[in-house]
Amino acid sequence: MLINEVVLKEDVAETKDLMAIANYVSRWMLSEINREEHDGEELQIIDIQDITKQKIPDIKTQTVKWLLLKPIPERTKSPLRFVTHLPKNTFDGERGSYFPAPYHSININLDYILKKKGNPASTLLHELQHALDDLKSSGKNMKDYSQPEVDYKQYLKHPTEINARFSQALWDLATNYETVARSDVYKAIKTNLAQHRLSNVEVENPKEYKRLITRAYKFLADVSQIIDKKEKTGFIQTVKNLIKKWMI
Repeated sequence: MLINEVVLKEDVAETKDLMAIANYVSRWMLSEINREEHDGEELQIIDIQDITKQKIPDIKTQTVKWLLLKPIPERTKSPLRFVTHLPKNTFDGERGSYFPAPYHSININLDYILKKKGNPASTLLHELQHALDDLKSSGKNMKDYSQPEVDYKQYLKHPTEINARFSQALWDLATNYETVARSDVYKAIKTNLAQHRLSNVEVENPKEYKRLITRAYKFLADVSQIIDKKEKTGFIQTVKNLIKKWMI
């Protein structure tokens, strides 16, 4: 499956699973035991569960279960692994990176994120989206994925990079749900996308940009389940009406 087909078949349930996992792993990475005893270790999510005795979130989608709990046939020997980098082995300027199969690992530069007052969960979500798109596209989406130091503008416009930044934008919309619910929803979405370099500059095709807007509306209609707060019926209905308006 090509990356464009992956994006067109986006799944809110997958997004929720990735958010839950990003939150779970970020808590582990910020923990004292990780920083003192597991610096630089490649750990599967099952390893993190064994160390922390904190149950892995209930994963609803088969794709995310496969990503976290099984190797990719003929491409990897183990499920996805997570590595936290501390001062002695950081990589300058990067918050995180995903290394495709056969490495199949996510590396997080925690100290750099904390220095910039960032959120490791947001970075993890970005890299998890890369990993999931890599799995679903059978590795095709990473083959022509130029790195930022080669051509930064093209890097920002690549579909898999857009999809990963879009997941981060959805995270921000979810975690700022109360503010969004009291504001101009369309403006809030556009502002949020722009903050993640998802303006009309990076997404030049108007139809593709409109699709991101629609996906954000769909997500907000379901957001109450993600943040575990009482659903605001009026707001949800407003968003559903906006979905109809913006549906492609």
